[in-house]
Amino acid sequence: MKERADEYTYQFTYLVKQTGYNDAAQIVAFKRGLPRSLALKIMTRPKGAPTTIKDWMDAAILFNESYKQALEYGKTWDEEHGGRKPQRSFRKKEDVAIKQIAEIDQKDYMTKGLCFRCGRAGHRIRDCPDTPKKDE
Repeated sequence: MKERADEYTYQFTYLVKQTGYNDAAQIVAFKRGLPRSLALKIMTRPKGAPTTIKDWMDAAILFNESYKQALEYGKTWDEEHGGRKPQRSFRKKEDVAIKQIAEIDQKDYMTKGLCFRCGRAGHRIRDCPDTPKKDE
């Protein structure tokens, strides 16, 4: 299915009349023609998978239209927000490094009096000369 679900459903209905397939065979053929993601979405919906071909067709149209609306909303949102996506929060590199040190050889650093940020002796992390200044 490369077109919209309502167009696919219309074409499928026309063609299936010529085959004489029963409802179960129609469902199998209809599912095979859907994009995998759409078929999975329909099968895992909260109400459960449809049991009739009509319910399958209705669900395909409903989910496809919802998807198209979501895409359109995404475009509108991008235009309103200058194409910016919401900022994701990442952990600071130093937090990751500290956690790694803590897991690996925290005791070794402590006994030798080494800085957890730079690994040199003579100061602690809060006094580390490698700490970037706030105005930089």
